[in-house]
Amino acid sequence: MEENAYADYTAWNKDWQVEWSGQFSVLGSRDTTAGNQSCQAAVSLRRGAYRLSIAAARGIGEPLPITGS
Repeated sequence: MEENAYADYTAWNKDWQVEWSGQFSVLGSRDTTAGNQSCQAAVSLRRGAYRLSIAAARGIGEPLPITGS
């Protein structure tokens, strides 16, 4: 941190959050279920909700479900 002019992790993390704005990209494929093995979304129009599953790196665990509306 210090070599990049940050006093501590909190200062670095604040800048990192601003720069990345909570966005990420995943590469998909037409021949894969839902177009991607790493990240899949399911939307319920009736309930106005979604479920996003993000797979962890190989050997780390099961996909992480994220739900919201």
